Amino acid sequence: MIMPEEIRDTVIEKMRVVAGIEGRIVVTYWNGRMFAHGVMGYYRKNSDLCGTFDLTDEHVDWENKKIETRTQYKSEWPTAQDVCRWMASLHIDVDVIEPELQDTPEIDHIAEVGMGVYLWLKGVSPADSSMGS
Repeated sequence: MIMPEEIRDTVIEKMRVVAGIEGRIVVTYWNGRMFAHGVMGYYRKNSDLCGTFDLTDEHVDWENKKIETRTQYKSEWPTAQDVCRWMASLHIDVDVIEPELQDTPEIDHIAEVGMGVYLWLKGVSPADSSMGS
């Protein structure tokens, strides 16, 4: 997640309000299971975009799947379970589904597919928003 942690909850809630009760939102994240590939195959090769870093604890947190370069570029790569826990903290129940499904279920859900984690949520009315209108 490149989105700063301090605004993540608000952004999700505002997106749901914009979608409205008939709409849905989809949010994608880089898959935390592929974090090492991202560090070595993307960030190391694109220092002009992301900044330089060493493969040390100062720059790369392998356990929590986070990176911060010398230019303060930051990214976090969650797994489906990480996103599920985050949504639970917002009182949004989501199911982790298998990516082989042909149709997108109408339920709030998460699917992990290759390099991505995909979150689908129903929209809400402003009156039902936890943040007000």
